[in-house]
Amino acid sequence: MKDLKSLVKKYWYSAAILLLFLIAVFLRVYRLESLPDVLHIDEAGLGYNAWCLAHYGTDRYLNVRPFYPQNFYGGQSPLYTYLLALLIRTVGQGNLSLTLLKIPAVLASLLLFFVGTKSIRLVFDDQKWSIAAAFLLAVCPYYIMSARFALDCNLMLCCSAVALLFFIRFTQTKTLRNLILSGVFFGITMYSYALSYFLIPIFLICISLYLLYTKEISFRRVLLWAACVCIIALPVILFVCSLLFHWETIHFLGLTISPIASERMSDVGVTSFWENIKDIIKITLTCGSYRLDAVPKFYTLYPLSIPFIVLGFIGAVYSFLVSLYKRTFQADSIYLLFFLSGLIIPGTGKGYIHGNAGAYGTGAQEEGGITGHNFCIGISAYITHLSLILGDITVSDHLIQLHTCNDTCKITAIIDGSKC
Repeated sequence: MKDLKSLVKKYWYSAAILLLFLIAVFLRVYRLESLPDVLHIDEAGLGYNAWCLAHYGTDRYLNVRPFYPQNFYGGQSPLYTYLLALLIRTVGQGNLSLTLLKIPAVLASLLLFFVGTKSIRLVFDDQKWSIAAAFLLAVCPYYIMSARFALDCNLMLCCSAVALLFFIRFTQTKTLRNLILSGVFFGITMYSYALSYFLIPIFLICISLYLLYTKEISFRRVLLWAACVCIIALPVILFVCSLLFHWETIHFLGLTISPIASERMSDVGVTSFWENIKDIIKITLTCGSYRLDAVPKFYTLYPLSIPFIVLGFIGAVYSFLVSLYKRTFQADSIYLLFFLSGLIIPGTGKGYIHGNAGAYGTGAQEEGGITGHNFCIGISAYITHLSLILGDITVSDHLIQLHTCNDTCKITAIIDGSKC
């Protein structure tokens, strides 16, 4: 009996995490090919582009190895598209299916489960709160929905979470290795979704100033960190420059970088800042008109979470202000600054950017987690509303069937509206 008690005491945490992980896997992969029973138009475009790249090295508009594959009204981020193309060539052996289309989203969601749980454990050093975080990551509507839609934007949450995890480890250990890895993953994050072009630089500036003020980092290391991000994200920087300055096509590292989505830059503005902020807070706490990241009546994080979110945000701001007054570093301030950095984006957006930026403004910091000392702060940082997607059209499984049958004429007719 004593041996049994000692085993339970020794392994209860690992057993609980394993059980929650199995629940998370089930909720994400059960009938993955048929739930939901529609294919979003962006999923269709992404899948077809990836299939074309896997077979011919072009997107469906015949752009050769494009950095930013062309899609409706602009383009799609390269990370998901090229990961899927790799899976088509290897796992799919040249074929594309609905299940394969969603595999990157599922893997990203499951990786997020472990990264989020580990982050909470590092910040608050409390196993019970880590389990609470793991439970939320396993069962909350957004985390489940993000694994069941093959949308390029959903990879941003996982990538930024990994970057933040290494950054937390750096603040605790001060090791150069963790700082460099954080910079590398922030650079990778910028391949996951276009809104990271705004969010990541704003956050890096804010957190660097905070760490310098609290004397947690030297200016030399800040420069090294920024250099790591810039080196990894160099094709992204070239792409953004091509949009801003209307450069000619660039061929870099085998990729074709051209300003195919330049019209989206016109979506940036400040004319409706406060209206945009109010709208995005509303759809974050409840759910928007699109059903890609929340479930009606259940919202992104269940209605019960709303008071905790509000109180938690107030608690997080108070903790941050105290840390400024005392000039002491607070780890949970990392997530508050990430939240605020993202919240700036929807305020400066119109149309497309307005619809998506707010999602990331709150969503990309799920890692803020459950604070052992203040439950509310943690809940506030778990607001995860991503990917309000342009357009409200969905496409049926017929499109994927055409993909696998190589019927490119009909595919083009469905996607582009052309005649076959």
